[in-house]
Amino acid sequence: MRSLRIATPFFDRIGLLRHCLTTLAMLKQHDLLEFVVYCDAGYDVQADAVISEVLPGARKVSLSQRLGASGTTHRIVEDFAKSQSADQLLIVDADMIARTDTARMILNWPVSDNQMVSVYNSSSHPPIHPSNAPFVHKRTLGATGTVWSLKLAQQVVEHVPTGTHFDDRFSVYLAKNKIPMSCSNRSYLQHLG
Repeated sequence: MRSLRIATPFFDRIGLLRHCLTTLAMLKQHDLLEFVVYCDAGYDVQADAVISEVLPGARKVSLSQRLGASGTTHRIVEDFAKSQSADQLLIVDADMIARTDTARMILNWPVSDNQMVSVYNSSSHPPIHPSNAPFVHKRTLGATGTVWSLKLAQQVVEHVPTGTHFDDRFSVYLAKNKIPMSCSNRSYLQHLG
């Protein structure tokens, strides 16, 4: 059975982090999940207690220099690309909450190295052709909610350097290389931020 790493970038807004981690703690199929919280340099240190209390199995990565949102997300994808501990990666920003069946749905989908899939259907990234189909194609995706295969993460890290607007730049890279971007029509994450 496949495994899923769920990575959450964090800097501040401790109340939102608590909500996020509480919903992640309720995900089904916990035995197949690995949780990692990436704390950007200068993060709100109250997060240490919240992580330990709400999601005690989570590993915390404390970054030594401030990378910002895009840099932290790039680091998440880069670390996953080098890792052998999970088959897929899901990025869940600290201001999101998840449905309890999110991980189960992802683990039941076929792994695809030739497309990017998101479980967050953001109105900021409209579908190319709106429909009631289970998935819709998009021209761009935000990083939160994206599901990465190991091969796709390796490819993006090799060709899209760290810097501002990482999600915009990986979307451009994927489009240029004719790698489809799609999204579940039903959002499995909700933005609180």
